[in-house]
This record gives sequence, structure tokens and C-alpha cells, in this order.
Amino acid sequence: MQACRWSKIGQAQARAADTTSTEGRIARARSKDVRMHTANSNRSARTVLGCVFTVALLAAGVSLPPSFAAPAAPVSVLLDNVPVTALQALAVDLAQLRDDQRAQLAARHDAARIEAYDERLGNLHQRIARHAGYFQATAPQGEQARKFALVQQQLGKYLAQHRQANRALHEGDLQYAQALSLGHSGDTRHVLWTELQSLQQSVASVNVAQRN
Repeated sequence: MQACRWSKIGQAQARAADTTSTEGRIARARSKDVRMHTANSNRSARTVLGCVFTVALLAAGVSLPPSFAAPAAPVSVLLDNVPVTALQALAVDLAQLRDDQRAQLAARHDAARIEAYDERLGNLHQRIARHAGYFQATAPQGEQARKFALVQQQLGKYLAQHRQANRALHEGDLQYAQALSLGHSGDTRHVLWTELQSLQQSVASVNVAQRN
């Protein structure tokens, strides 16, 4: 009888050992899964960081160069291209803003088209502000910071001038609206364009120097 009891005790201990061993294997497997998930999450975070500006610019309707849009590009390359792409997009939308406002003036007798252009111009104002914000988010330093401050100053004046021209059109003062929209050499748009091109050249030269 005593031998039987010892046998039962031994069997119970063996089963307990097996259970402990199984639980250990499960715990180790779970730990491995957690480590793999963490590593994958870190890689995903780095990819998302590099692509966040890409997604934002695409949402704004901007066409990106292949080197910037390629998902396989290193994060550092993506981030390096943000200043260049933001300024390119800013220049494109500024030109579109001018064209659309002139088209709106030409359609002054068509209330429906004027309303449609109001919406387009409003969207362009928002996109232009976003492009400037994207560039500012790269924290420009030194000469680029100084040049960007000049661009911001002229950009604020230029957008205010466009809003003033739009208001004059709606108030029936076509002559004043046209004078504000058409501009002349040395006006706000001319100064803004000059400062923007200077900033673009500065950014491009720095990028070339960094690649070399």
C-alpha cells in the first residue's frame, strides 16, 4: 500500500512538472512574439515618420518626384526632400492662385462661376499655408531661416492682397479688383517671387553639398 501511495505521488509530481514545463514554453513563445511585434512596430514607426510629409502633400494634390514618392527610399532621404518639395508645391500653388483669380475676374458676370472660383481660391489659400508650414517644420537654420522669414512676410501681404481683390469684386468695384490682381513690376507678388526663388536656390545648394 505504501509503495502504491509513493507511486501515485510520483505520478502527480511528474504531471506537475510537465505542466510547469508547458507553461514555461508558452511564456517563452509569448515573450518572443512580443519582441518580434515590438521590432516590427519600431520599423513601422520609422517608415511612418519618413512618409508623413509625403502623405500630407499628396492630400494637398501635389505631384511628388519619384525619389520622394518611392516607399523603399530611406527615411533620411524622404526627410531631406521635404524642404525642396514644400517650396516647389508653394510655387505651383501661388501661380495657380494668380491664374484662378484672373479667371474669376473674367467671369464676373457669371454668379455661379464666381462662387466656384471662391471655393477654389479658398482651398488654394489653405494649401499655400500648409506648404509654408511643412517647410517651417523642418526648422531651417541660418541663411535659410532668414530667407524664409522674408518669404513669410511677403506671403502674408500677398494673400491679404488677394483677399482684398476678391472682396472688391464682390462689392462691384471691378477696377480696383483688377488693379490688385494684375499687379506690376516691383509689387508684392514680384517681391514674393524673388524671395521664394532665392530661398529655393539656397535649399538646393545645401542639398547638393550634403550629397557630395
